[in-house]
Amino acid sequence: MSDFEQRRDEITAKLIEAAENDGFFTLVDHGISKSEIEAQFSISKTFFDLPAEIKSKTAHDPITNSGWEYKAQLRPSTGTYNQKESL
Repeated sequence: MSDFEQRRDEITAKLIEAAENDGFFTLVDHGISKSEIEAQFSISKTFFDLPAEIKSKTAHDPITNSGWEYKAQLRPSTGTYNQKESL
């Protein structure tokens, strides 16, 4: 991500290629410190450790694809619901 403004097109192309061909990518040189990343994981853990009735107050909105959901994504290949929760 270094020199993003000068390399926007190149970086965008690489991200799209990785997402479409490999299915994932790792960002480097993004400027976010390890302690900032760890703090976000801590906040996430705090939220997911809450009881379901509290988390459900942040209901999933399919239009914006935001909010909490639990076992809500139906897998077409198996007809079963994914066992994960997400925010």
